[in-house]
Amino acid sequence: MKTKQALVFIAAAIIALTLTACPNEPESGRTPITKPQLDESNFTYSGSSYTVALNVPNNNAYTLSGDVTKTDAGQYSATVTLVDTDNTEWDDGTTSTLNLAWTIAKLKVAKPELEDIHFVFDGDPHTVTLTVVNDALYTLGGVVTETDYGYYKATVTLTNTNNLEWEDGTIEALEFEWSIGKEWVTRPVLVQDEFPYTGTAHTVQLNLVNNEAYTLSDHTATDAGSYTAKVTLEENFEWYYGSDEVLELPWIIKKADPVVTTWPTADTITYGAALSTSALTGGVGLGTFAWTTGTTIPTVTNNGYEVTFTPTDSTNYNTLTQTVTITVNKADPVVTTWPTAAAITYGAALSTSALTGGVGAGNFAWTTGTTIPAVTNNGFEVTFTPTDAANFNTLTETVAITVNPAPLGGNVTITPNTNVTTGRVLNAAYSGNEEVSFQWTIDNNDEGTGTTITASAPGIYMVTAIPNENNYQPKDSTPVNVTSFIPIENISPTFALTIDAGTPLALGGTANPSTATNRANPISWEVINPGDTEGTISNNTLHTVNGGTITIRATITNGTAWGTDYTEDFTLSVNAAQGLILSMGDFTIDDEGKNQYSGDPVIIQGTGGVTISLAGGLTGTWAIEGITMKEDANSITLYRSQFTRTGTHTLTVMFPYDDKPWLGSIELVVE
Repeated sequence: MKTKQALVFIAAAIIALTLTACPNEPESGRTPITKPQLDESNFTYSGSSYTVALNVPNNNAYTLSGDVTKTDAGQYSATVTLVDTDNTEWDDGTTSTLNLAWTIAKLKVAKPELEDIHFVFDGDPHTVTLTVVNDALYTLGGVVTETDYGYYKATVTLTNTNNLEWEDGTIEALEFEWSIGKEWVTRPVLVQDEFPYTGTAHTVQLNLVNNEAYTLSDHTATDAGSYTAKVTLEENFEWYYGSDEVLELPWIIKKADPVVTTWPTADTITYGAALSTSALTGGVGLGTFAWTTGTTIPTVTNNGYEVTFTPTDSTNYNTLTQTVTITVNKADPVVTTWPTAAAITYGAALSTSALTGGVGAGNFAWTTGTTIPAVTNNGFEVTFTPTDAANFNTLTETVAITVNPAPLGGNVTITPNTNVTTGRVLNAAYSGNEEVSFQWTIDNNDEGTGTTITASAPGIYMVTAIPNENNYQPKDSTPVNVTSFIPIENISPTFALTIDAGTPLALGGTANPSTATNRANPISWEVINPGDTEGTISNNTLHTVNGGTITIRATITNGTAWGTDYTEDFTLSVNAAQGLILSMGDFTIDDEGKNQYSGDPVIIQGTGGVTISLAGGLTGTWAIEGITMKEDANSITLYRSQFTRTGTHTLTVMFPYDDKPWLGSIELVVE
């Protein structure tokens, strides 16, 4: 194909020379020849040779020589030389040899990769391979096969760096790192990490045994203590979490409890002493007994305190503790000064006497604060209660106390105590509960003793209540002035001695002389002899029915002397009251068959009275407007004062006659 193309170019060139040389001859007279070019000037190494050719072959005018055929990569130069420089020249008028450069470039080789660069140790060798194998272009070298854990380097080298290069233009050998990783191992643990001390050796074991991957050390001991077993990996192994650290697995041999056959008993101590002062005796065990905290001050009330047993072989045996009871007696507190008691008055309880001045860590109080101390006493017991009563005893001491006599609680009185005259019996009284006796004085002179005394002479009388025990003070009564007694001589009446029957008479009078001792006492009245008047006295008012003479008596208590009343009699003349005698003939029968009085109405007025009688000695029941006034009576006397209203009233009388009942009625006009 290439030879055929060259012939075409040469033929074309001859035709061109023929066509162009004739019409225009150059001044040199030489024929111009067009400069030829290489048909192809760039090649790539393939292992075969390349030959260049001109694009216009013209073997007659010039020749092609120099680097015309080559195989290896490189820069080459082919030369074109005119055959006859006397008669031909290049179209630019030169005749020099033409140098035409051409090139065979290095073959670009794609960089290969390793098929697998990560392996895990399994005891067998591992070999790396390339993804693309081409022994003609490159070779695999370096570390290609290994068994153990590690990091390695393989190389890929071009077989001919003069003609070959990597696709990036480099020719250096390629380096590939690859590795064999450690095999992952599950981390083991100790099957048992705690043992009791027995006096024989203990050996720990792993829950997973892998003698190829790791070894166990520091795993056997006899004495009690803390130990650390170590698990060390072999070179080609690592823990599953990526570490190859040495595992440190702690394990212990625990101390054993020693045998205490008998725990000790503690001696009794008094509060304030430390536990260390209480000896511990009777304990049985291979070791010693001591209070755990010997400086503790135990309290009286306690639940015991801890004792520690320390074994002789403390390396392999524990200390033991046990609560041991201890008796702690209360201590006596210190009272520097006992208090003094404030004075009180009899009747007050000891608790009202303040205790002051006592010095001690606590408080002072009467042992029996409710006691009522007597004026005469030998002191009373005071109790000192320490602040820390749980651990200190209470103390007692007799403390003196002054008790002043109390005033009597009641009142001393003399009765009577006003308007008292000689001859009067005076009575002494005391209202309190205390037992007393009485001492009388007149004008501050002793007059006698006892509950009563008769005032024999005028003067100032007083009685003193003297208590029968010395816990109280005597108490005087209020003085009473006793004067001489003056008797009543007569009574002046305040009423008339002549009166009308049926007219109420208010009784009264004045005692004489005006200086009489009891002239102000009330006058009481009584009927001594009523005569025919049927007189009666009520509320110091005399009521008479008929005319006649009546004797009444006035009495004044203690009027003549103390214990002797004054009396005086008064005789009164009583005029008869107006009368009306009714007979059957005085009544007429009305429409209702009743007996109606036919006379004029009876008038009742002023202070006078009216007596109405039945003829023939008949008796009956008298009523005013249905209200019975008198029964089984021959007559009735009516007064104005008996009516609460004026006007007309009806008086009826029911009486029997001829074995028949009669009812008569009379009109009364009250003015």
